[in-house]
Amino acid sequence: MLRSLLRSSALLSGLHAWFHGTRLHVRGRGHRIDRHQARLHTTEIEINGTNCRLVIGPGAHLWGCSIKLMGNGAELHIGAGCQLRDARLVAEDDGSRLLVGASTSMTGPTLVCQEGGLLQLGSDCMVAQHAELRNTDSHSILDGATGARLNPASDVILGDHVWIGLGAFVFKGSRIPSGTVVAARALVAGELPPACIAVGTPAKAVRHGIVWQRARLPATPAP
Repeated sequence: MLRSLLRSSALLSGLHAWFHGTRLHVRGRGHRIDRHQARLHTTEIEINGTNCRLVIGPGAHLWGCSIKLMGNGAELHIGAGCQLRDARLVAEDDGSRLLVGASTSMTGPTLVCQEGGLLQLGSDCMVAQHAELRNTDSHSILDGATGARLNPASDVILGDHVWIGLGAFVFKGSRIPSGTVVAARALVAGELPPACIAVGTPAKAVRHGIVWQRARLPATPAP
């Protein structure tokens, strides 16, 4: 039954089953899963609320991932050809949207979108192990006199071909344009220039006009 449901668009309610070692827990009603011939292996999917949507594009492969959609109308889109391994992806609270662009790869990061906001990665991005991307602090800090919240959520948007390094943090309100590399253990909490290498806490551009590739190319001798 689950195989036929996941081959194409399906409305799901109260379903709990395994698929290629993948476990699916669904509570609530009106949810939609569009799998488009993607491959899921030993992945845990939890959906709870109403009218949530999970879209996994053609040719995407997921291994050992954890996916959670919680709330009303929460959405998670994984683009065509993505390669995700040991990733934790959470879209929580009403209207939250977590979007991963086509041909993006990641190993062992955490991506969390809450408070009805947006966390978006462009196409062909690469996210390394222990990196963390969040559009919210997840808890509230209040003004002691007025009770007003001081740390509201703010959208996180990455352009195309962005590389997030080992253990880097990308926090609420961040904007990372196309072609930029965020170094290992850097902390981004604002806007970076395009096609740069950003390092440190807070992350700052230390080199501009760069390009990067996944392939390990031979070293080029200095002129």
